[in-house]
Amino acid sequence: MLLAVIGGLARAGDAAAPPTPAVVKSSPAQNKARLYEDYGVYDVSTLVRSGNSAERLDIAIVSSGFARQQSVLVRSAAGKIIKALLAADPFRSYAEYINFHLVAVDDPGGCEKARVSASVENGKMLTCDYDKAEEYGELAPADDLVIVLCNVKQARSAAFGRIVTLENGLDMGQTFVHEVGHAFAGLADEYADEQRQIPLEKAKGYVNVGFEPDPRRSAWHYWVPKVWKGPYQMNTLPSGHKVENPEGGFTHPDGIWRPEKHCLMACDAEELCVVCREEVEKHFFRFIAPVSQASPGSPVLRAGNREALVFKAEAIEVKTFGGSFGKFTALWTLDGAPRTADRAAGRATSMRIRGGELAPGTHEVGLSVVFSDSHVRRDHGWLASSLGWRVEVLPGESTPAAANSDGGEGFAILYELRSPETAVRARALAKLVDYPRIFQALEAARLCRDREAAVRKPAFFLLQKLFDGDRVLARAIAKDMAPFAWDFSDNPDILQWLGRVAGGAEADKADGETLSRQLAAINAYRAAVEAAAALPARRR
Repeated sequence: MLLAVIGGLARAGDAAAPPTPAVVKSSPAQNKARLYEDYGVYDVSTLVRSGNSAERLDIAIVSSGFARQQSVLVRSAAGKIIKALLAADPFRSYAEYINFHLVAVDDPGGCEKARVSASVENGKMLTCDYDKAEEYGELAPADDLVIVLCNVKQARSAAFGRIVTLENGLDMGQTFVHEVGHAFAGLADEYADEQRQIPLEKAKGYVNVGFEPDPRRSAWHYWVPKVWKGPYQMNTLPSGHKVENPEGGFTHPDGIWRPEKHCLMACDAEELCVVCREEVEKHFFRFIAPVSQASPGSPVLRAGNREALVFKAEAIEVKTFGGSFGKFTALWTLDGAPRTADRAAGRATSMRIRGGELAPGTHEVGLSVVFSDSHVRRDHGWLASSLGWRVEVLPGESTPAAANSDGGEGFAILYELRSPETAVRARALAKLVDYPRIFQALEAARLCRDREAAVRKPAFFLLQKLFDGDRVLARAIAKDMAPFAWDFSDNPDILQWLGRVAGGAEADKADGETLSRQLAAINAYRAAVEAAAALPARRR
């Protein structure tokens, strides 16, 4: 039985010609009469459905200021919004993982009297009642991002939280995608604006602006070298990009720095800088995961000593300009030791074991899948998936009936471990104790790369506990962590621990040597950065 673990399988659309929206039936869960009476909503429809909302990015388009008699105009405008967004990078690469919904509101009195009221401020900025936009967005089947389509023209799009406003002239060029960058990925403005300067202290926490002028010591220092060591391949800086920390950003001309001279978030380029592009790319993986389907669906299995068990997984497919990009790497382990896949073709991988080849007792199977993307140098755990099964081999020739029924929640915890909410991920770590130890170890190792300390610290604690308590399991941990050593160049505690892993008897000799070489290179890199920073500015 195949279990859709997280994400979904579909053929990606042609990037040069985004798919024309196909109208799907209105949500059967909504009572239309009640919706119209309470909210003035006459239509809640899914315009494009690529898969289960729990495994997709869902965008809700809410109308403001359009009378019901203008329903054809509203649907036409919604279709244009969808086409425009799916034509923009990197959204077009993930077209098959986005659902679009429409919430059409009867507003005969125009935008200012609309249920989700909207107005133009300072003669140009289009704003709306953001609380109402949140409320109406929630009437859609799902609403990770809300676009409010306003019946006004010649006004500039704006964003607040996860809400984007858009005028009916449908100026969906750089400004629109810029605002989506705010709402979808939490990116900051990278330009100066003397008319509306935001206090600099509020810039803390944004990934694309910072207070460090030296790019080699900034939060995005790993984008400075032309080549960076990725987990399974070298990452080369895209042509035309250079991270050099020009001054200015977050509406201020000085006192704050941004990664590159030109960027869509600075409103002076048609594409995002490497740091912003990386952040947008990673945000897609808050809704999808490299492993899209896997089986068996139960983490605990039984097998007779003459039976065979087949473990399967299939990765998502990401396309651009009609062709796939990125590289998937799958690592299987059996009782901590690496195991070669019996089949590895395209995005599919599988491993077969027979009960007879294992001694009676408990065994564990692990799988780690990593998507290497040239636009992402540090994935913070988002571009990886892991699974783990505990297999009890019985002395008899066959398994008792119903012994392997999925039962319970299967791998439902994956949704929590990959939640966009920090607190949910942290709580999910505590629940891992009920799952196979190899699954605990692989997920803890992945979440050691998490950006948030509230997740990263307990994940590291759990990983150390598992490593110290089980030598066989430690072998799998060392193999899984070794490719990601460069992700921890800013984390001395984990680097120190990895040094112990590399020199310990738990790791395979080859893994230990590989990890030792990487740690030596990381230490040299850190020393060179500090030495350069100590030089007088004129000599740098």
